[in-house]
Amino acid sequence: MNILYIFAASLSIVMIANFVLTAHITSTAPRKGGGAECESPGPLLPIGFRVPEFGAHTVDGEPIFSWEFDRPTVLGFFTAGCPLCEQVLPEFAEVARTLRAAGTNVISVISYDGHNPQWPIGDSATEALARRLGAVSQVVLEWSDDAVTTALRATTPPAFYRVERTDGELRVTGRASSPRFLSGREGPDGTYSPRS
Repeated sequence: MNILYIFAASLSIVMIANFVLTAHITSTAPRKGGGAECESPGPLLPIGFRVPEFGAHTVDGEPIFSWEFDRPTVLGFFTAGCPLCEQVLPEFAEVARTLRAAGTNVISVISYDGHNPQWPIGDSATEALARRLGAVSQVVLEWSDDAVTTALRATTPPAFYRVERTDGELRVTGRASSPRFLSGREGPDGTYSPRS
């Protein structure tokens, strides 16, 4: 009988150690998608890419439907806690003000990877980012696999696109890995370079 108790206690200790180790590994493992560890932008969609239609709501509750885009639209993709996103945010704000004044629709998408079950309530970093972006654009908060992020495959922020309706279809007409290029000169492949 004592051997049975020793075996059960040993098994319990091994199971608890396994649980603790598994919890530690999963909490520290790199995440795919819009996590805070966005060290470099992902590949950008090609010019001419047909963007699937999408719908979303801004943080103010305003609906945004891609099929209603009747003017050029710039979309900036961000994630709270992303060092590169924080680095380019002041530039994006400046460029967004200029583009909006020229009649371009500007939408900022803050994607979230889902590790806070109460998001966005109580996520102060996301709320602060939404306030900063809201001063210069419409802001959409969404999970990293929701409508806008999925339509433009913007899984690794920061990323910036210009989309326009061409022959009735929404297409990528400009792309940049940095907002400073959005107000620059467009090259023959639709990428931007700084103004000369």
